[in-house]
Amino acid sequence: MVILDHDPDHVDTLRKFDMKVFYGDATRVDLLESAGAEKAEVLINAIDDPQTNLQLAELAKEHFPHLQIISRARDVDHYIKLRQAGVEAPERETFEAALKSGRMTLEALGLGAYEARERADLFRRFNLQMVEEMVAMAENDAASRVAVFKRTSDMLTGIINEDRNHLSLVQRHGWQGTEEGRHTGDIADEPQNKPSA
Repeated sequence: MVILDHDPDHVDTLRKFDMKVFYGDATRVDLLESAGAEKAEVLINAIDDPQTNLQLAELAKEHFPHLQIISRARDVDHYIKLRQAGVEAPERETFEAALKSGRMTLEALGLGAYEARERADLFRRFNLQMVEEMVAMAENDAASRVAVFKRTSDMLTGIINEDRNHLSLVQRHGWQGTEEGRHTGDIADEPQNKPSA
């Protein structure tokens, strides 16, 4: 493993642990060559600044196309740019933490751990699908992004509303359903909503 860093303090610390570290700008082709990029299999791009991070990804794709690039993405816009530059699966910095916080919130509101995880996984799939649709747009103009976001948001809102109704029923009747013991999770199955015979 070889590390490139432009912070001299980081370089000194890492060298104390006998790490092979190069000091300098990772977006310089000569430094990447000196660090062994020609023979490397993977480049981990952990640069903080989104523009410099993207610059490194583009440079690596151009000069070292054999490298698999693992890169952090600051936000959705940065993620889209990295994907369009050829990075296969950038990792959004706060995405998984936000999903975990959402799961914890659902559990705190009374949803079971399994159900909370299912909801988080569903949101993950919808969000990734939405972002990948944005990646596929050639021009990525704001109007197209808004249209994709609105469509996905509307679908998620429908699912969330269904979940709210179900959670409300569960909270009123417990996990076993209504007193009749046959609750389907549909608001129409509420005793007061059933037509009288």
